[in-house]
Amino acid sequence: MRLSPRIAVPVAAALTIAAIIGLTFFWQIQTSISIIENGFGVNTKIPSSLAPTSSLLAPGTWTSQPDALLAQREGELAELRGDWDSAEQLYKKSIAMNGGASALRKLASLQMQRRKFDDAQSTIASLKREEPNNDDTMLLEGLLQLRSGKTGAAQSTFAARPASAQSQYGQALVAISQENAQQAKMLLTQAVQNTQPTIRSSAKLLLDAYNEFALFPDSGPAHLQALLGRSLAQLNECDIALPLVAKAIATEGSYRDAWTVKGYCEFATGQNKEALASLERAYQLDPEKPEIQYFLARVYHALKDNTNAITFLQYAIVNDFEPENDARELLASYALESDNVPLALQQYEALTKKDNSSLTYFQKYVDVALTIPAHGEDGYSMAKKAALKWPDDASSLALLAKAAAATSRLDEAQTMAKSALKIDARNPEALGVLQKLNTTIAPAKR
Repeated sequence: MRLSPRIAVPVAAALTIAAIIGLTFFWQIQTSISIIENGFGVNTKIPSSLAPTSSLLAPGTWTSQPDALLAQREGELAELRGDWDSAEQLYKKSIAMNGGASALRKLASLQMQRRKFDDAQSTIASLKREEPNNDDTMLLEGLLQLRSGKTGAAQSTFAARPASAQSQYGQALVAISQENAQQAKMLLTQAVQNTQPTIRSSAKLLLDAYNEFALFPDSGPAHLQALLGRSLAQLNECDIALPLVAKAIATEGSYRDAWTVKGYCEFATGQNKEALASLERAYQLDPEKPEIQYFLARVYHALKDNTNAITFLQYAIVNDFEPENDARELLASYALESDNVPLALQQYEALTKKDNSSLTYFQKYVDVALTIPAHGEDGYSMAKKAALKWPDDASSLALLAKAAAATSRLDEAQTMAKSALKIDARNPEALGVLQKLNTTIAPAKR
């Protein structure tokens, strides 16, 4: 079944959902990573995640316990790269270290995303004891009810506090799930006027979907369902998005972008086999779309099929997937899991040649190369390049010291390690190199 010509053009013009999701998600991811890394002085770049990074709920008050905060931040990083199991364990670790309401909210949101509704209910109960009568907690409770199919209970939960922005937003989501456009737009308009930035921006994203649809009044319900599905996916409301994009697909079976959103949301909610089927359908409709290839790679990896995961990531890179850095880093990690060191080194080398390349990529290349004797000289050569590019950076000099020591250039290793320590007396890499040299050189002199 094909859309009629009178609506095909506006639909095509208005929707390139896969690209929008990919680019928006990854832009958000890079911003969030930058904030997190700057907070800790971390210079480690991580692969991108499919999941949205902005939390609907306010961050709350950070715990005074540095270990709890670190565990939560590590959980956020794991969530960004799609390692949801690790993220859940890290949030639980933060809670055990008295991470408080902030960590509990993170855990509850993740458990809902992964459809662990009983676990989320228990976490929210703990949150209610921690912060009774809190609007953010109320929103979480209502969202849990809505996502688990208890629409009436969700409506009652939100209606109990009609004046709060969280209530307006929550009721808008209920209206969207019921495809009550008039009610949803009214509530979203109210929420957009709120001063809470996360509520305001989330409501605006959904309201923009309605406004975009209004530009093409003849395009039909499938267009609106797909637009809303895209926006809901960006907000991590996949349990609401999935029924909508399913209806769009039922109307238009060749709706590539709706299939893409469906596949992404199934992946995000842990339905990997279903995600594979949906994304394969999207791939049949457009085998050269790099975003579809990237998502397929992620799903294949989740299904422990690294061969296909690597293949589709390579397709995505060849077809100019953006951001390329994320795809190459992910490809390198998949290659290492498959013991394909040359392929991993190729990716890191390509990343070192970028105009905006960071020292992190040089470090990753060197670390991998030095683990394989046959690539030791390659690692040393790359460390030399890093030291030339960042001659006043203690980390780059320490990297060269490590590579020199690993390739038996002991005098150079000692010199570079001492140079690094003149810049940063506590540099752990340089200190480690000198300690190893002292245990090898000193006995030899005796």
